[in-house]
Amino acid sequence: MFAIPREQLVRPTQRRSLMRRALVGIVPDEILNRKTKAFVVRSPMVAISNDWAHYAEMTQNMLSSSLGIVDSERISEALQKVRRGEEVPMVTLKRTLFLEGWLKDLRAFGIINLDTTLKPKLGREASVQGYRI
Repeated sequence: MFAIPREQLVRPTQRRSLMRRALVGIVPDEILNRKTKAFVVRSPMVAISNDWAHYAEMTQNMLSSSLGIVDSERISEALQKVRRGEEVPMVTLKRTLFLEGWLKDLRAFGIINLDTTLKPKLGREASVQGYRI
């Protein structure tokens, strides 16, 4: 590794270029030169499409939105894009949906009691006034 020039190891626009050059003639060019691994993104997209009613209902009354953490309209738009098969930042979307589920579970188990009619103030003077944890 020390014999390989640093410029060849760190190529921002050409990830895994050394691996690709080493596998020329062994692995088909279509696979070597593809930009993404579609199967990684496809599985969550199919899961969201299959359980569409649940996700559509979830965006109607999002606790994370009432707390000022996320914008439910943007989440709904992202879910619509997923349903249409368009690209979205799936990791971010999955984390947001996980957060929403976690908040709802905390409320359901009585661990937290959120008054969702109040929105927190944003900025330096932000507080949790109106929220009992």
